[in-house]
Amino acid sequence: MNNSNFKILFSAFTFFFTIFFKWEGLDPTLLGWSNNALILGFLCINYKCLQMLKSPYYKWINVFAILWVALIMYSAYMNEGLSYDLPFWDTINNDVNFITKSSLGIKRTAYFSLKIILFILYFEYQNIFNRRENILFLNYLFTFFLLYVILSDINAFLYDAEGIEYKTGTKFYVCYLNIMLIAIYMMKFNNTVLVKKQKMFVNLIILITFLLSIKTKCTTMVIGTLIFYYLVSKLRNRESLYNPKIYLTLLFIFSILFFLIIELILSISVVQYVIVDILKEDLTLTGRVGIYARLGQVLNESPIYGFGWGNSHVATLMYDVGTNAQNGLLNMFIEIGFLGCLFYLTMLYHMIKYSAKNKTSFPVLCFIYMMLILSCIEIIYTNYFTAMITLLILYIPNSISNEKSRNYNRSSFA
Repeated sequence: MNNSNFKILFSAFTFFFTIFFKWEGLDPTLLGWSNNALILGFLCINYKCLQMLKSPYYKWINVFAILWVALIMYSAYMNEGLSYDLPFWDTINNDVNFITKSSLGIKRTAYFSLKIILFILYFEYQNIFNRRENILFLNYLFTFFLLYVILSDINAFLYDAEGIEYKTGTKFYVCYLNIMLIAIYMMKFNNTVLVKKQKMFVNLIILITFLLSIKTKCTTMVIGTLIFYYLVSKLRNRESLYNPKIYLTLLFIFSILFFLIIELILSISVVQYVIVDILKEDLTLTGRVGIYARLGQVLNESPIYGFGWGNSHVATLMYDVGTNAQNGLLNMFIEIGFLGCLFYLTMLYHMIKYSAKNKTSFPVLCFIYMMLILSCIEIIYTNYFTAMITLLILYIPNSISNEKSRNYNRSSFA
């Protein structure tokens, strides 16, 4: 393996391990040291990517990424030491005990911010100077993801978790991993028209994800899997996904309008039938309706810069809401306020706009829009989601050379 290949291998592993890898039972201190060492190594071998901070071509992506990072760092600083003692009944001692829920802190926020900025700059640098190596990066990334997803799925199928936690995370994350695997796999093949073996692999993972959603009782991803399948295989007007204005419009519909008219929606008999008789859920959406009703005070408490990235679980517990807002946009508003949401969504806006020049980003867009639709009842703006949107920047060579002759409205499964 030559030096160039090793750098790509190391970079792909760092991207995978420091953002996506989780495994319950591993020493968190050792895991933290490993993450820090990998990021330091990544910076040492890819230091030239820092020059992209001056790139006029990626100016607006970088400007709003830096503004967002500055905001979440400030929010973390202002909320350093934020904690809440959560009471619980100790069945062994027959007494009330407390679990302390603490904020992530400025150090962990800084590490996360550094990773995202470095990966953005790295992908930009690769696009300009080492474009041919991007496919190799995706090949390595896919290999790491595949091995991890196999272990994760085996654990989820065989292990009867108490609640929603598995070795690799919550039941939601276990299912999301499969969809992210498909997105990375499809990116490798420029995704326009998959050959038979590629279609078989994608359909197999989609089927596994659907069955996994049922096994883990993750109703959200039963719906999410169907949405993703429709987007990657049945959607006719693919170009619409590359319009960032459509993303923002749908974000308003699913995260704001849905929140405002949820009770009206739940009063519709057809909706009640689907929820109760088909999905076997209750009309409170597993308590979400009550959560939405109690969100007002926490939303008004720190509206400019929020309670800190990743700290919604502390803030919502403090105000007796629950463990989070159960709504993607409102949860992000609680964490980083109006300014943070503005910077983040503007950064995403420019990433989607840029991705229109690179049709291989389509499966990542399908993941993003699937999560957008699910945002009406789930939190979506997380560390791994933020890492996934950076892949919109990654340019695959030869994906546009024959663009005029390709039919992008054609289903890749056709």
